Amino acid sequence: RKAVFYGRPAAASAGERSLHVLDLESNGLTPLDREVRILSSAFPGGLAVSADGREIFASVIDGNLIRIVAVPADGSRPTRTVLTLTDPVGYLDIGAHGAIYADQIHRVSQILRFSEAGGVPAHMTPVPGPIAGELALRDGRVVISSALAGRLRLFVAPWGGDPVPLLAADAFG
Repeated sequence: RKAVFYGRPAAASAGERSLHVLDLESNGLTPLDREVRILSSAFPGGLAVSADGREIFASVIDGNLIRIVAVPADGSRPTRTVLTLTDPVGYLDIGAHGAIYADQIHRVSQILRFSEAGGVPAHMTPVPGPIAGELALRDGRVVISSALAGRLRLFVAPWGGDPVPLLAADAFG
């Protein structure tokens, strides 16, 4: 009997987390592909084992995309991409005949402005990617830190206008 986990062995006080197979009878630990990085955030990400136990499936971040990868449980072959998705995976499972069940989370980020007098809030154009932070400027524009193409970028947006890169280095392309 074996178990799969993503993390560090108990004996390791520091270092990168990685994918491991633990033999429950011998307590032997087999590290697998160290390049597989599962997102550690509010969502657990996906980790599942095929019905025959030969492959471990994981959801990994690749820029703004999510890849479902298959890692051989014995480490005998390279990791392969099975599926590429556009939204994070909350949970992952593999059916008896290889069907992939992925619970994707889609959240559109948007900034609202509320009047002191109340009423319906003003909506800003949706922001590309999840918002990591925002700052209202005196002239009514908003500076937004948002993840896009695998890194945080700064955008500035007027109310009713589209967000544009604040710095030349943050321009698309």
